[in-house]
Amino acid sequence: MFTSTVKDEQNPLMEDKSYIEGLMQGAVLQGYDPKSILDSADIPFENYTSTAVPLSGEELQRLILVLRNLMNDHYLGFLQVPGKLEMDSIAGSVAVKEKTLGAAMRVMANFINAVRSDEEHDLVIDKTTREATLNFHFSGLTPGVDDRLLYWFRMCWTFKFLCWLVGRKPTITQVSFSAKTPVRGLNYEEMFRHQVDFNQPCNSITFRLKDLRLPVLRSQLEWSRGHFLYKHPNWFGVAGQDHSVAGQVQKMLFDAHSDGCSILTAKEVAEKMDILPRTLSQHLRNERVNFQAVRSGVCLELAKGYLRQTEMPVSKVAERLGFVELSDFTRSFRRWAGITPTNYRRQVSQHYEALMEHDDTMSEEKVQTIVADIMENKAVMKVPVKKKKTRRQRKRKLEACS
Repeated sequence: MFTSTVKDEQNPLMEDKSYIEGLMQGAVLQGYDPKSILDSADIPFENYTSTAVPLSGEELQRLILVLRNLMNDHYLGFLQVPGKLEMDSIAGSVAVKEKTLGAAMRVMANFINAVRSDEEHDLVIDKTTREATLNFHFSGLTPGVDDRLLYWFRMCWTFKFLCWLVGRKPTITQVSFSAKTPVRGLNYEEMFRHQVDFNQPCNSITFRLKDLRLPVLRSQLEWSRGHFLYKHPNWFGVAGQDHSVAGQVQKMLFDAHSDGCSILTAKEVAEKMDILPRTLSQHLRNERVNFQAVRSGVCLELAKGYLRQTEMPVSKVAERLGFVELSDFTRSFRRWAGITPTNYRRQVSQHYEALMEHDDTMSEEKVQTIVADIMENKAVMKVPVKKKKTRRQRKRKLEACS
């Protein structure tokens, strides 16, 4: 495990700088104009030296991408030897090809350690505590930059990428920084969604060991087309939200229906995601689900909403959801929910009337919410399935009839 060699070399002059100024320091030291950089990122120049006005996640991401592309350096000038974007692209490519999160972390660390002498990653597995710690170590910093921001930036970037690979936030058990104090105005916990410890012996992120078995869901095509960089414009967004493929498909289906479109097909969803239908199917299989199951879940939620909140005839609900025949919709709803649409609506009505009798001062919206919760959480009465008679029972019946 690495120990920090730069903790005690921290530049005291950086203490009073804003983190925005600190992030841009490497570029400014190379002669880039800070106002032009901020204009390109659509950020007011008065934010440059302000420690009171934090950037939004969208603004922060735009600033980082502008600096990367302008300098052709994914270290943003923090290191004396720049890291060309092509190197970062190759590192991502080798990780995307792996099957699991742990394999991707190992191959990416091995690649960085092989091509750089000033950045080193070390993945340490502790089977006793069932944790995996990814350590970060840098040397050869550019004089005048704040190393705290370099560690924050690269650890956040790596964590964002790992979240994107598996479509979710792996469980973190510890986040450690060797710096004695955080950078002013910078919310460390907003990215990691976990307590951050300072003045530690190393800079590291510790994960739950079993999460290293999470499947890699992204494809080489998605990486090469810049989905990681540009399809998630909020710097803090990927780490805190579910970006599973099933979740994305579900959102697309809901959004399309809200816009007045019919429920999308797998081919239409794949086109919107800019991937092939078979790639979509493979991603969903990796998440142990299929497109039809996701689509059925969306149809069920939409149908329940119409039946609870409107007086729309069941036939019209079926039509809204793309069913040609009412009987097809009834069979599907019964298969999904264990109850027919008519009986579901009847139960909703009974709960609604009971609540209004109990408290007639309750608002309509409040009653609707409570009824929805009841119908979601109660053990909904299942339609009894007629059991097949055994051979002995059939024989007895024949004997009784004869």
